[in-house]
Amino acid sequence: MEPTAPGADTLCKLQVTLQNNGTEVASQLDFKVTINGQELPVYRNQLFMYPVQPQQSAQIQLYNFWSTETSRPMPADGKLTVEVSLTAAQWMKIAMEDEVEVWEPLGPIDGLPSSQSVTLTMQR
Repeated sequence: MEPTAPGADTLCKLQVTLQNNGTEVASQLDFKVTINGQELPVYRNQLFMYPVQPQQSAQIQLYNFWSTETSRPMPADGKLTVEVSLTAAQWMKIAMEDEVEVWEPLGPIDGLPSSQSVTLTMQR
């Protein structure tokens, strides 16, 4: 996440690194992001169709957000906790058929959700 010590009303960039330990491509990524426990609504109806190749990792740029908003003021303790959860994903077969890329879902990835969080100290 950038910046590492945001101030009030700061645009923050959010990126995750996913590791695919499977034997198929992982995609159709369903994320949930919370800031100090408050869910960001932009992720409720979004799937990221980024292919993560087997036995590889990929960095995925998520949506930017403001460190503070009208509904989420500066925290009293000066801490900004951002939690990203991968709530669902699909194994995919991606192949070329008649010069057209075809994506075929093979089934859900077990073991989800998986979450990671970071707590940053904000500048005043």
